[in-house]
Amino acid sequence: MDDAFAPLKMRSARISLKLFRLLQSGVSAQLIPSFIPVIGFLDDVPVLFLGVKLLQRITPTDVVAECRQLAEATETRRNEKIESAAGAAASIAIVLLWLLATVTAGALLVKTLPSLTLGR
Repeated sequence: MDDAFAPLKMRSARISLKLFRLLQSGVSAQLIPSFIPVIGFLDDVPVLFLGVKLLQRITPTDVVAECRQLAEATETRRNEKIESAAGAAASIAIVLLWLLATVTAGALLVKTLPSLTLGR
């Protein structure tokens, strides 16, 4: 790092993160109760947004560049088509086992269902 103030920035960033966590955990009042589906978590969105923005500001640019390069390399490897006969055979075997288990469970259910419904 070429920045002479890097230790000071990192120290202030740590203090800011600790203060941010303290405020987030200390303030238990919510604008919208969390038990309401989907809408209940909307009051957490600004906190997450501010946390991500703070993390982006304190992360050194060389670290971000290195992570971006690693992500791009991983994405290009993922996009390459890798086909193997063993993978295809394993996939087919797993699907056949699931089908066999489903048919077996269905046959057992059909066999025992009449006795359960008639009370025999």
